[in-house]
Amino acid sequence: MRPGQGNSGRILILKNHPDEGIGLYGRRLRRLGIAHATIQVHAGETIPPLESCDAIIIGGTPVSGNGGGYHDFLMEEARYLKNALDLEKPVLGIC
Repeated sequence: MRPGQGNSGRILILKNHPDEGIGLYGRRLRRLGIAHATIQVHAGETIPPLESCDAIIIGGTPVSGNGGGYHDFLMEEARYLKNALDLEKPVLGIC
């Protein structure tokens, strides 16, 4: 999503670990002037309603996909992402 292409480009970044970010993608978003907000999901920050964003980028975590059930924040995030996909919101996962 680029500014001026008929989309406001509000991107929600879900951060799942303090040491894991979205790398060069964040730099590129800033350079393009695309609005984005980072939610520290791992730290208990509340994920905003899906209406608040046009796309979602999910940061990595050292937690195995098999261990997601042991972390409430990952279970909540999985439900949120399912709803986003049901609404056909673009989602990018960085691992």
